[in-house]
Amino acid sequence: MEPPEIHENYTYLAEFLCRIGVAGVGQGCLVPLTFQEIEAWARITQTELSWFEAEALHEMSVAYTSIKNDKSSDCPIDVSVSRAERDAANIAAWLEAAK
Repeated sequence: MEPPEIHENYTYLAEFLCRIGVAGVGQGCLVPLTFQEIEAWARITQTELSWFEAEALHEMSVAYTSIKNDKSSDCPIDVSVSRAERDAANIAAWLEAAK
């Protein structure tokens, strides 16, 4: 499945989602971010979010988790690996790619 195109005026939302973390883990599968998690991130980082932006972040998380939780998808996520381990691996890959 191809990811949806993001209008150039809203590409910052994808960056915000990566900073927050695209999903949580619960009961052996990924779960979408809650509005409380999004609000907490915005408050802690002093980022003002509109209702539209908060809703968009939530919907992006919902879309991500529904794809990743689909057992027939090409690349299901291994939920036995902790989020911290996945984040560390992703950051290392990004730093390597930036060289």
